[in-house]
Parts: sequence; C-alpha cells; structure tokens
Amino acid sequence: MNQSLADIEDWLSDLKGQTVRIHKGELATGSEEKIVDIDRVNMELQGITIRGTDQHDIDGYVEGKELILHGEGTIRGKSNESDVELPLGAYEIPFGSELMAFRDEKGLNIETEKALYKIRVH
Repeated sequence: MNQSLADIEDWLSDLKGQTVRIHKGELATGSEEKIVDIDRVNMELQGITIRGTDQHDIDGYVEGKELILHGEGTIRGKSNESDVELPLGAYEIPFGSELMAFRDEKGLNIETEKALYKIRVH
C-alpha cells in the first residue's frame, strides 16, 4: 500500500537517534539503462523536514517538494572511491507531484519521478 507523506514522516520520526542506510538509484532518461547513478548514505537520523511548494516549475529545474533527513553521516557516490562526509548534515529526497512509498519487512522504499530510494535501519 502506498504510504502518505504523513505516514513516511511518522515512520522516519520513530527512527530518530538510530543509524539508517539510504540507497539511491537515479533513473535514466532517454537511455537503455534504468539506473545510471547510485549513492549510498549512512547517517544517524536526527530529524526530518518537509520543504517545498505545490507550484509547478515549467522548466523542471526545481522539484516541488523535498523530504530532508537531518543527521551526521557519510555518502559514497559513483564518483567517490571512498565515503565522504554528508554535506551540511542533511540528505535531500526531492520530489514533484509523484511520490510512491511502500513499507516492507526491510524498511521503506520511495520512488520519485527521478530516483528510487531504499531506507533501511542499520
């Protein structure tokens, strides 16, 4: 069942103080490959913010909303050979009008228009 934004916020709020692992796979556009970039984040979750607007950006440069996970941690992306400190102590999950989220026994899966996220308790 698709989780509402309030359900996602509640679930994440229950994880404050715990270490979470986020696996992000960026979706390709106009390519045969489905996932083109992968980020791996480990962070101690300290807070959650939902920021944004319902206004539509005609050019598609700015997403309408963001789910921001606050905490200290590290990130490893495609261009990083090792873990680097998470910038500004936050990890952003941008989404426009489309946000699908499903809970399973392992954690939370989020699909936006541009990426797939898996959030797990570590």
